[in-house]
Order: sequence, then C-alpha cells, then structure tokens
Amino acid sequence: MNIPKAILFDLYGVLTDTSEYHYQAWKHLADDEGIPFRHEENDEHLRGVGRRDSLLYLLKGRKASEAQIQEMMDRKNRYYVELIKNMSPREVVPGGVALLKEIRQAGIKTAIASASRNTMTVRGLVCKRKTDQVHGTACGIRREKGVKLMITGYTRPLYLLPFDHRASYISGLFGWKEPLNVEQMVSVANSKQVIYAGFQQAIADQVPTDRIGILVDEEFGSAILRDAVSKGYITVVSVEKSGQEEFEFVYGEEFAQHIEAFHPTFAKVLVRYNPEGDAALNQRQASRLKRLTDYLHQAQTLFMFELLVPASPLQLEQVEGDTNAYDLQLRPRLMMQTIQAMQDAGVEPDVWKIEGLARQEDCVKLVEVARRDGRNTVSLIVLGRGAERERVVRWLRTAASVPGFIGFAVGRTSFWQPVVDVEAKRISKGEAATQIAHNFEEWIRIFEEARSA
Repeated sequence: MNIPKAILFDLYGVLTDTSEYHYQAWKHLADDEGIPFRHEENDEHLRGVGRRDSLLYLLKGRKASEAQIQEMMDRKNRYYVELIKNMSPREVVPGGVALLKEIRQAGIKTAIASASRNTMTVRGLVCKRKTDQVHGTACGIRREKGVKLMITGYTRPLYLLPFDHRASYISGLFGWKEPLNVEQMVSVANSKQVIYAGFQQAIADQVPTDRIGILVDEEFGSAILRDAVSKGYITVVSVEKSGQEEFEFVYGEEFAQHIEAFHPTFAKVLVRYNPEGDAALNQRQASRLKRLTDYLHQAQTLFMFELLVPASPLQLEQVEGDTNAYDLQLRPRLMMQTIQAMQDAGVEPDVWKIEGLARQEDCVKLVEVARRDGRNTVSLIVLGRGAERERVVRWLRTAASVPGFIGFAVGRTSFWQPVVDVEAKRISKGEAATQIAHNFEEWIRIFEEARSA
C-alpha cells in the first residue's frame, strides 16, 4: 500500500463549522436595516448560498442600488470577520484534532487549502495548540509566485448563445430603470430562464454539446450558471459593469471571488476601446485588463475579450456620418490596432469576440494580428450586435470562411422577439424557448455550411 506524502484538507465544514457565525453576521446586518430575520430562515434559505443571493433574500423586496448592495455585502463580511475572532480550538469538528495527530504520527504532512481569504485567521484561532497544527495553509488557491502559465488559447468550434445583457435588457424589454426592486429582479431572472430553456431545447435537438455554450451574467443568471456548470456545458460569465463607457469590474475588488464562485469555462469582458480616442481612458482600461489577464492565467480560467470600437466624432466626419461606411472603411483597421495595443500591454485573451466584418480580407488580417508572435492557438468569434437576420448571416458566412474564426455569439437576434412576445403574453414560454432554439440552430447550420464550403 502506498503511503501518501501529504493530505490536504478544506477548512469550512471539514475541520470546523462557521455557519453560526455567518448567521450572526446576517442577523447583525438585518438588524441594521430593520429587517426581521430568524435563525430558521438562515438554515432554510441561506446555507450554501452565495453572498449576493443571500442578501437579495434578506432584503425581501426592498429596493437597493448596486452600490448599496455592494456596501451591504461588504458590511456583512466585516461583521463575519469580527465574529470569527472569537473562535477557539473547541470549534474543530469532533475527532478532527485526533485525526490530525494520527496523520502526523504516521509521518504524513497536512495542509489546509481553501479559496477563502479568511482561512489564515480561522486556522490561527482553531489550531492554537502545537498538537493541532497543520504544516501549511493555502488561501485563495493561487499559483506560486514566479510560476507562469502560458496562453492556452482555444481552437475548437465555439457557438455561444449570449444573454448577459443587463442595462439594455432591463430598459429595452421591461421599460424599467435601476435600481430594481426584488420583484423586478426576479422577473428579469425568470425571463432569462426562458432563453436558457431555448438553449437546452437546442441540446435536445441533438446539437453537439461540446461546441455550444451560454454567456450569462451573475446578477440575473446565477442559478443558470450553476445548473449549466453542473451539467458540463461550456459557460461564459461576464465580469464587466454593464452600460459603462469605461471598463470596470462589476464587483470591484471582489472580481476574483465572483469568478471562482462559478468555475466558468471563460470569463468575459466587454470593452469599448478606440485606439485614436482618449489616451488616458485607454490606459486605465488596459491597466485593469492586464490585472484580469494575470489573474485568469494563474487561475487557469480561459479569457474572452469582447471588443467594441465606437466611432469618434472625427472618424464619423471622415465618412460623412455614415455608420455603415465607418464599419466598412475604418473599423477593421481600428480593431487591428486595438488588438495589437492590448497585446503590447500584456492583455492576452484566449478568444476575441468581435463585431462582424463584411470583407473576407479584413477577417484574414484580423486573425494574423490576433495570432502574431506565436499566439497560434488564439481564436476569434463573431458577435451579432443585435442586427437584423440578413446582416448576421453575412457576418457568419464571411467569418466562417477564414481559419482562425471558430464560431459566433449571437444573442439579441436569437432571443429578443420571442422574449418580447412572452412578456406581452402573445406566446407561451415553451413556444418562446422553441423559437430561440430554432434561431440558435440556424446560426450553427449557416456557420458550419459556410465553413465546409
């Protein structure tokens, strides 16, 4: 029998139980806000639930802006950190100390490995005695400093149904303005379940599951993400704040924890960047994106970069205000310049998600830039931009004809009208899901036929 050299333990729920401290922290927050909250509610509704979803339950329909939600989540965590300072060795699970001692006597090293940033605090409080100690602790599960993970890239076919839209989705489909109350937030989340049902209908129609996936936001799609991950689907989660001209993390300094909560295949950013635009703005965005690149490569999570290049007033003047002329004559060059600028700044996506191009030669040049200097496994997909069907079809066929373009992400053209019809009660949710599935399947057929032509 082979004797292991070391045994790794998780901390929470394995060596100790902190659920009571979480309840007390939520109870403190509820009291602050004048919200009734009972222990039974915590046990029934909050155990094993993420911080945001727990807070939404706690608010029970009360309106709160995103800034207020973030502040309350941070406040709860401060209460929790303060409470766990009272932990002691008595709170190691029954038999835990004896087990650790027996393992050490056998000459086997022990360590704690946890994603929580509070691990060192809890370990120090519950393992005060020398006989309780473990040999090491890893918090946040990060790679050792200096160990570099090379760009992995992604070259398999990738067909995405994106519905991570937030600001435009809320205003365009429902006519609401933020902040939403909990009832409105539930309505938005339920409508996204209809889109997800369409995606699953496409799977039932025998679309290959190893090449299709969903792109959805955590705010309204956390349940969808969890279900999709549990079923082994390709998942992409958005990490940018919605509706902003400047890229910022939607969850600020906690962006890493939110990505880790779902273990997606890709983390995606949407960035508006014009290389001939505001230099200071571009620099700020590049700095944040480099930080995200470094984190994702260390965490071994694939990176998807959705690039939009909005025209500047001067650029529109050059084409007499004709946005179609801008798309044809100026945007391809600006996209290439942006990709090169990002690469030079150390921003290294595995997949670029780009606006459609009308000319095959522009697609070829874009692939050459994306794959320059040894980036041979980096690929591109084309987005739909909410355009009419005929235009989407042209973009798909053009992209599919160029090696390096591996697929697409067409969202609003797939789901918008069916969801509008559901909300207007013109069709059922089941009928809407079927329409969405058929639209998604059509894009796949068009792309694959153009690829094989």
